[in-house]
Amino acid sequence: MNTTTFNRNVISPFQPQMKQPSNVIDIRDRNHPVHDEIRKLCSAKYSIQVNFEEDTATLSSFSHIPGLISILCKFTNPDGQIIAYGRSCAVFSRMNRYMERTISGAINGAFLSASNNAIKIFEALRMNESEQVDKPVQYEEADLATPKQKSYLLTLAEKLPSSEKERWQREINNSLLTRLEASDKISTLLNK
Repeated sequence: MNTTTFNRNVISPFQPQMKQPSNVIDIRDRNHPVHDEIRKLCSAKYSIQVNFEEDTATLSSFSHIPGLISILCKFTNPDGQIIAYGRSCAVFSRMNRYMERTISGAINGAFLSASNNAIKIFEALRMNESEQVDKPVQYEEADLATPKQKSYLLTLAEKLPSSEKERWQREINNSLLTRLEASDKISTLLNK
């Protein structure tokens, strides 16, 4: 029996072709609101100064470990205020005896630790910079507008003049409407 003709719709008999999950939101369209939010958040500019120093506090805490080196990395803003800091250690030993490699590893580890800590801080910095906090985009499937609501909205939009109709259709098709927003839009269209 020829298996290629028998399993024509299957990529491999051991790994069948996966179907697209129904709860995935398609955002490939460049006009989708998600891309506007990405552009907005990526356009923020930060000036950060990175400083490295020997971490004497850690060295004093681990004075019983011979060959220990410890590095402290600080991220500061232009005003000198600390945004985040990170620590890393390395040990000179028979297995790890190359000075530059050992110190470089500790410096890189401290930088990664400070970067990880700074990630948590940037959200607060963004909120301080913006005057108003936008409503967060919710992707809970239970909160999204039902297909019936969207269909009814599109039906109501058909009765509008062409310029308004196109705007409403774009808005309905390209946005992630919640059930509450869809209900509000239905009320608005019924009252027109």
